[in-house]
Amino acid sequence: MQFSIIVPVFNEAPLIRRFLQQLRERTPDAEIIVADGKSSDETADLAAGLCDQLVVREPNRAAQMNLGARAASGDVLWFVHGDVEVPQESLSEIARILAERSVAGGFFRIRLVKPPI
Repeated sequence: MQFSIIVPVFNEAPLIRRFLQQLRERTPDAEIIVADGKSSDETADLAAGLCDQLVVREPNRAAQMNLGARAASGDVLWFVHGDVEVPQESLSEIARILAERSVAGGFFRIRLVKPPI
């Protein structure tokens, strides 16, 4: 099972580096795609070296998510926002749940992260 994680962002420079580092640490085998909505801050520059793909389009969260999904190579798509902390064993848990034939999708309870001051 190959995972693609799509992260729609817009002007999230204070959070993006820490978030992507944590995401990479907790999901080392996943493809990470950042879908930037033409941020006017340094979001795209900060994300570029920490993701597998950076795609850019006009700001529109749904359209950014669709663009990220089209760029994805995985057979499981996980859409995650940059202001959360993902669980440690998230991919294992997703794989376990998706092994049940009656499951088509799901969610995690999340913890929002405060931006650094």
